[in-house]
Amino acid sequence: MTGLYSINLKMMGAANLSLSGQKTFKTLLAALHLPRNVDTLMIGLVVTLILIALMSAFFKTEMGQALIATGDNRQMAKSLGIDAQGMEMLGYMLANGIIACSGVLVANSYGYADISMGIGTVVIGLASIIIGEVLLRNVSLPMRLVTILLGSVVYRLLLSGVLLLKFEANDFKLFSAIIVGFCLSIPTLRYHLNLNKIHVKKED
Repeated sequence: MTGLYSINLKMMGAANLSLSGQKTFKTLLAALHLPRNVDTLMIGLVVTLILIALMSAFFKTEMGQALIATGDNRQMAKSLGIDAQGMEMLGYMLANGIIACSGVLVANSYGYADISMGIGTVVIGLASIIIGEVLLRNVSLPMRLVTILLGSVVYRLLLSGVLLLKFEANDFKLFSAIIVGFCLSIPTLRYHLNLNKIHVKKED
């Protein structure tokens, strides 16, 4: 993370870059005179759906299946003749490309790019994935990608609920950490609940 921070800083040339006066997605949609934040929602939704469609199509290919196999079981993938190291590099490339795309969308929404924008995003992403899996289980790959999107929306709604309860602004980070911690503990809680159900059935 420290190394990437330095690289990003060198590429940006400054810690903060304003997009004022630059052509962005929002400026292109300005002629439509859409209500506030609707343009941001439209851009994010369209780009997300395009990414989901492209990823779904890619993972149905031979290379995509090899990437999935490597992620599931690296040793088994190697035994099947799959270049596991190459697949890992491909996975990193795809992941970082999507991250870069999300960075573009965030900068487009805010009207500026800041070096500290991505701090804490990994944890939020994990929480979104887990919430999505809780909402819908045992679904196809395209639907699983959609559930991650739904999970991120639910996570933001939970944070909005905290704001509506009129807690102090200084407590926001604390409640955010509590929500993330709870989301990350859901799989463990579900596992223990299932174990308890099994024990109860055996006793009966």
